[in-house]
Amino acid sequence: FFFNDTATTEIYTEQIVGSVRCVQETGINAEYMGKSLYTQVKMTKGYNDQSFAGRVRQYVVTARKVPKNETDTQEMYSMRIFARSPIFAKSQFWAILKKQSKIKGSAGEVLSVVEVKEKNSRTVRTYGIILRYQSRTGIHNIYKEIRDVSLSGAVSQMYTQMSGNHRCNLKTIQIIKTHVVRKSDEYRKEANKQYRNSKISFPIAKSRRAPLKKYRTLFKAYNSYRLN
Repeated sequence: FFFNDTATTEIYTEQIVGSVRCVQETGINAEYMGKSLYTQVKMTKGYNDQSFAGRVRQYVVTARKVPKNETDTQEMYSMRIFARSPIFAKSQFWAILKKQSKIKGSAGEVLSVVEVKEKNSRTVRTYGIILRYQSRTGIHNIYKEIRDVSLSGAVSQMYTQMSGNHRCNLKTIQIIKTHVVRKSDEYRKEANKQYRNSKISFPIAKSRRAPLKKYRTLFKAYNSYRLN
């Protein structure tokens, strides 16, 4: 089994053995029941949910208050939300709108939920993120610079860093502003300033086939390959 706890492994083993024994005595298809039992145990401890990866997407949610009649016109509200799915985006939208404009989700209707995608996700950019979060001692403002190929990926990295470095609850994070850092004098983090060098080069990882036995030596010199 794939359980770390010995006692838990023994309990699940006894349950499966007892269930299979009962199936064999009653004459039910043991092969089918064995697969279903194995699937249940695997779902309990080893199910890999892709939503735990922390990847978020960017949505633009537009909603309004429910009109009282056909001639009634209500003001529309549009907001950019970072969430894992459109369902979480709508939930987060109504939570923010309730604090700002005192409009509940039961009294409003969602007009559209549009996902915003990057036009070019093949170029690495430096994104600056201004956010506010709540810690155990108070509310703080913080600035983050993250390199990624998309804004959604940068925000995903930011959530991971805030959760790991600051032990921050993701529900307390409020993103105030995001922008792309383009000029050299706008960089604040030393880790990102090194990428502004025009002469920067990266080594090319190239796999080499193992030589034949008669050509093997204890020491062998290779030229360094660099991409200028």
